Amino acid sequence: MYLDYEHLSNNKKIDMALQYLLDNSGKTTAVVIPISDWEDIISRHSDLKQLTDLPGKKKKPSDFVGILTKEEAEKMQLSIDESRKQWDRDTY
Repeated sequence: MYLDYEHLSNNKKIDMALQYLLDNSGKTTAVVIPISDWEDIISRHSDLKQLTDLPGKKKKPSDFVGILTKEEAEKMQLSIDESRKQWDRDTY
């Protein structure tokens, strides 16, 4: 099925191939749009860009910089070191 979302895209007419997913009783449970159409929509609507950070999307290590304070990181490292000492002690 094609959708004309002229009213969503600042009067630019675009045809979009939609797929509807149905459950066993025939009830529509989801709509799938082509990724290129989704990327076009989110590029035009800044409020939708937050939806691109979905679970499962791979993050780069640099995305985590600054999440922990230096003090928290040092406490965690001390805890890890203590755990390793206990493990080494228990393996003899």
